Amino acid sequence: LIYMQRLDDAAGRIDIGITRIDGLDAVGYGPIGDLFITIEDDILAFGRGFSLEARFEIRDVRVISYAEEIFVVDTPPTVSPVLTGLQGQPLSLRLSLSPNPASGFFYLHSQEVLLDEVQLLNVMGQPVRNWRNPKQGKPLSLMGIAPGLYLVKAQAAAGIGAWWLVVE
Repeated sequence: LIYMQRLDDAAGRIDIGITRIDGLDAVGYGPIGDLFITIEDDILAFGRGFSLEARFEIRDVRVISYAEEIFVVDTPPTVSPVLTGLQGQPLSLRLSLSPNPASGFFYLHSQEVLLDEVQLLNVMGQPVRNWRNPKQGKPLSLMGIAPGLYLVKAQAAAGIGAWWLVVE
């Protein structure tokens, strides 16, 4: 897949397109991509007439087949909290994941952080495996996990961290 975007400051919008470079239609249900929006701190600065609330609206979503047939898409409104500041070091910098790539098992190393939960998510964001209160220094098993790219998400009282993991 490739993507393109066009920023139109005058209209106050960003137009984004995602297209397949192989010319094949994809079938089935589920997400076809992710949209990540980064807000630079200075656009929310005081004294410039900006409020502390940033609103985004995703609309006019169209899915078009390679034969240029348009499919109806439902884009329900979603509200997501946004992290606007950090106190202390993020959890993803206080823990380290190894080995990466991994086969069979991996570790999340830390001297000071006690984990409440670790999740292994596939690239669609679906949970594949879950560990509650994993013991420090104990390997986290990947037995039965298909090779591929996964997201490891860890939760502790100190916050939430995430790392990409390649399973061989």
